[in-house]
Amino acid sequence: MKPLADISRVGCGAYTYVVGTGAGACVATRPDGAFGMLEFGSLESCLSDLGDALQPYFPRVDLQFAGRSLGSCSTTSLRGAPHQMAARIRESGIAA
Repeated sequence: MKPLADISRVGCGAYTYVVGTGAGACVATRPDGAFGMLEFGSLESCLSDLGDALQPYFPRVDLQFAGRSLGSCSTTSLRGAPHQMAARIRESGIAA
């Protein structure tokens, strides 16, 4: 199974993500263990956190931005080079 992560902009310079199996999504948990949306101050920090959350369990993830498919990438690359994926998202025009 490969998870599906949908990243979205929730404000000026703020991003969040949800992760699911394609059949349904669940929200990320906050560091205090409560359920709720996490907000990140940059797309890069959002992608890095996503990689941190998934990498121990999944080698790859299918990505979407605001419901539009971006394809698949390794969770290791999200952790190690989130700026490259962020640039790809921005260049696609989806995050504009």
